[in-house]
Amino acid sequence: MASFAAVLYAVHPLLWENPLELIEAVRTLSAHPHITANLFRGEWFDSRDTPWDYVPTWMLITAPPVALALAAIGTACLARVCAADWRGMFANSAARFGLLAAACLILPIAAAIALNSTIYNGWRHMYFLWAPACVLAAFGLRWLSDIPRPRLRATALSLAALGLALAAAEMVGVHPYQNEYFNPLVNKTGLAERWQMNYWEVSQREGLQALLKMRTDERIIADVAPRAAWLIPEGDRARVAIGSRFPDFRIETYGNHENAIYKREIYGVPLVSVLDTRAESEAAYRSAYAAAKASAPSASAGGFDIYRDGGALVYIKEACAESDTRGAFKVSMFPLPPYNAPKSEAERRDYSEPHIFGVDFW
Repeated sequence: MASFAAVLYAVHPLLWENPLELIEAVRTLSAHPHITANLFRGEWFDSRDTPWDYVPTWMLITAPPVALALAAIGTACLARVCAADWRGMFANSAARFGLLAAACLILPIAAAIALNSTIYNGWRHMYFLWAPACVLAAFGLRWLSDIPRPRLRATALSLAALGLALAAAEMVGVHPYQNEYFNPLVNKTGLAERWQMNYWEVSQREGLQALLKMRTDERIIADVAPRAAWLIPEGDRARVAIGSRFPDFRIETYGNHENAIYKREIYGVPLVSVLDTRAESEAAYRSAYAAAKASAPSASAGGFDIYRDGGALVYIKEACAESDTRGAFKVSMFPLPPYNAPKSEAERRDYSEPHIFGVDFW
């Protein structure tokens, strides 16, 4: 414990000035001000008021069954050793280590329950509990390897190896979405209606990559999360413009879209779907152009009419006629700067242009 305290102090500069800041950090994290909703057993709960069994349940349904079984065996073995010699259990180094692992696993869960801590999206904020759980599982594996009967020992170890192999095979099957793994304790039917999945929408990267492979000879406007484009090669990124008003394609991470041109599913749940929206964007673009000309026919900057709508600045080339197709327009779409950003039009453009995505099209 002394070494743990020393390392904790050494790697947290905030504690150097005032070690009591650790107490304030625990208090803040137990009632974090950010509010969201968590889907749990088919119901939505405020993140500040999750059921007491929220973290234990998530651990039970997302851990490989063999890991749960080994951890349970290890815990039982540890309890038996301590009960057999409870006065001298701290003299046993293995028992001390096991008790420390058990404390590191149980106490954070108990504290989260007692403090009614704010927790988001499954148990991702408590993944550190995997370490002590694996220590207890190792105790269980050690007990299996010490079974005196050779045939029984071989059978037990073979079953453990089979369980690990099955878990590994399923992880390979859901790759790269191992964070969406659910074990056989969960009924996979209607999974997305009962348990929160894909909350960071990491699957949008796959959808964007699939779209670029299908449209190899052109640049596209896609309604996709910017972080998805950060993760693709720079050469591909240059072919993507991110825009939500007039996209060629929309990348969705929720809902079952029958007309998707690309889809990736896990356990029957669509994690990403790519939709062709060029036709509807064409009609919307024509309407926006007409509205721009009607609302500010003389307003221009550098030869462009300016049309503001939905938190975006849309520049439409003044020389284009309303009857032209969308491909004849040059369009740039940028988020408006925050309220404390430069206010002039030139400063707005300077503020917007450092974005890494190409957004000018002919």
